[in-house]
Amino acid sequence: MNNSAFIRGDLIDSKYHVDFFLYKDEITETYRVKTNKNELKYLKLIKSECTSILEVEALKEALDLINKNSHQSILTCSELQALRVEGQFQYYFIHDFVHGESLKQRLDREISIAVYDACKIIRASFDVLSNAGMHSTQVLTPNDIFINYLDEKGSVSIFPLDLNCYIKHTEPSILRYSLAYQSRDAEHNTNYSLATLLYRCLF
Repeated sequence: MNNSAFIRGDLIDSKYHVDFFLYKDEITETYRVKTNKNELKYLKLIKSECTSILEVEALKEALDLINKNSHQSILTCSELQALRVEGQFQYYFIHDFVHGESLKQRLDREISIAVYDACKIIRASFDVLSNAGMHSTQVLTPNDIFINYLDEKGSVSIFPLDLNCYIKHTEPSILRYSLAYQSRDAEHNTNYSLATLLYRCLF
């Protein structure tokens, strides 16, 4: 039993029909949904216990900044939305669907990835970040990288958002999973993240 807020067939905010609950982390629950226009999307529901400790305005600005990046391999997203779930106020947003899976899902299933495939995924991620003009301070985790299996080459798309950055740092109860992918020197976060991701893929 996954104890998710929504199950298959539920209608969220009169806009999104739940296909599947995918997974949860320390901050969000992730669903595959269909819009009223029958488009597939990912929906990220921020857990109710995180609502009061969320830096709402900063997160809104971050989502807007992602949408301003026109690179084809940076996934676009909605604005931050609000709704009530079982009487509790929660936030959510959607982002583009990828016909494949996240690196997190693949690692959960396979535990480790063959050297050639792992290097290909990390190199492709580096190329996307470089070509999209992302800052060297960008932190990436397995949640942020998506592998497209409709493309024979297994192309990579990225949703560059570390939600831990938008949880008030005075809150000790939230596990900060992304800290493992951050450098002590923020200027080198991206390279550190990619090196750590490669290590995680191999071991």
